[in-house]
Amino acid sequence: MKRRTFIHALGAAGALGPFGRWTLAEAVGRVATVQPLTPVFDRLPSLLAAAARAQPSPDLAPLLPDGTDPSLAARELLEDWDTHLHPLVIALGPAAERILDRLPERIAIPADCALYRTGSTQGHQAAEALALRLDRCASALLLIDPSDDRARRDAPIWTRHLAASEVYLRGAVVLDTPAEGLDPDWRATLDGPVIELGSACGDLDTAALIETMLPGLPFFQPAMICYDPVDVRTILASGPRARATAVRWTRPEECTAAIADACADLVSARSQGALGWLHTDLQFTIDEWDVLNTLLTDRLPPNADLLLIPFPDPTRGHGERVLSLTVVGD
Repeated sequence: MKRRTFIHALGAAGALGPFGRWTLAEAVGRVATVQPLTPVFDRLPSLLAAAARAQPSPDLAPLLPDGTDPSLAARELLEDWDTHLHPLVIALGPAAERILDRLPERIAIPADCALYRTGSTQGHQAAEALALRLDRCASALLLIDPSDDRARRDAPIWTRHLAASEVYLRGAVVLDTPAEGLDPDWRATLDGPVIELGSACGDLDTAALIETMLPGLPFFQPAMICYDPVDVRTILASGPRARATAVRWTRPEECTAAIADACADLVSARSQGALGWLHTDLQFTIDEWDVLNTLLTDRLPPNADLLLIPFPDPTRGHGERVLSLTVVGD
């Protein structure tokens, strides 16, 4: 067993008990609460950006010694789960904006998160618009609608600014990517990790696929097994291409087929790593986690890294499991 997998197994055992008989309902003493949401703006107003420049990082500044670089401090904050990451999610194009608009009704959004759609903001204004959040942001994600000409044009500009700002964990999700992948010329213009989104399996749609991914990337919400942003960043950077899907099952006997469906179009002999965000009800045991971990590990190449993180959700039906799987490789 790999060191990292062994450590995660110990973490799960600590939460659920060493013999797999305890359930998550017994280990969790309180129900998760929905946190307030920063509004989704029609566009990023230059007025707010100017205000941010005049008084940068009001939440972070009191914590920093004189002369401390806020971007370096933001990266250091990743080591402390009690501090804010100020995640940023930006939608480019109509399909991405529709997903963003429905998020508040579907998942708990961190109180320090900003959700933005670009609206009429032009690509050349990206630097000014980003000033509002990037001085305090440690995690950022772009949602890109590749069918929209403006989204395709602006996406490289936004990814370059995210890279230049040294946001610790950044990435882009391209919606409805064809099976053969992105146009190589356009793909080469996108700076940083890019996740190509394939079709979800079964009754899940693209929006549901995104919703199951966000609690682990970039929100880093508390999970049953503690996970490190460094591991997520390392796996995303382990290969030039990443693809994602999602699967759902409600009975234990459906698990094996669901995992096979999820891996069918994602895993190859050149896969370097995988990120699995598993949403469960509270009746979840260490034995079930071990079975899932084994099923995924057996389908990945021997040297690939796997990060499988369960998220408890009291609103899930009995036995319901939804897995968002992202595989990184060539």
